[in-house]
Amino acid sequence: DQDYFGIGSRSARATIVLLIGIIFSTLSPVVAVISAAFFFVARLVYGYLIVFAETRKPDLGGAFFVLQMQHLQVGIGIYCILMIGVLWVMAPNNYPAAIVAPSLFYTILRAKSFNEEFLWERLPFREIAFNAHILSTHDTQQVYVQPELHEGFDDDLDMDNMVHRRSSLVTNRQICGSLTAGGYLKGRG
Repeated sequence: DQDYFGIGSRSARATIVLLIGIIFSTLSPVVAVISAAFFFVARLVYGYLIVFAETRKPDLGGAFFVLQMQHLQVGIGIYCILMIGVLWVMAPNNYPAAIVAPSLFYTILRAKSFNEEFLWERLPFREIAFNAHILSTHDTQQVYVQPELHEGFDDDLDMDNMVHRRSSLVTNRQICGSLTAGGYLKGRG
């Protein structure tokens, strides 16, 4: 069931448990212990599932990670509001709440900065223009092969020879080298 066990749902559940642990652990430290226990068990379970039991999923380029960071920033804003309210009600005067209140504005500014200034979907033009000599548009026809994949098959394999030529089918591909609006090179293997 991808609606519950999919990557997006799994990352959303992890984010909500982390936020519950962060927000409410100040008021009740037992919540932090329960949250830490969840992540310990989740690391064991998902570490096994992802490697041995699930089919390989496509890489979305960090879309879920960025969404988790945005949700985490919203949760930190909720935490600031909660702490301002707790200090407003529980403190003998309003000074502690007034001292903590600017943290909410700082959190909002940082969340806005994250959403507007953090470029994760495409390369900035400055990186492309000033590093053009590094960005190669020709195919070297070499691929990296992990040494672990050859264990047991060929014990005499030299570590210097871990880079192998691609097959003849791949060498016939044309590399266009043009950058799209998304900032990716088209035609790369």
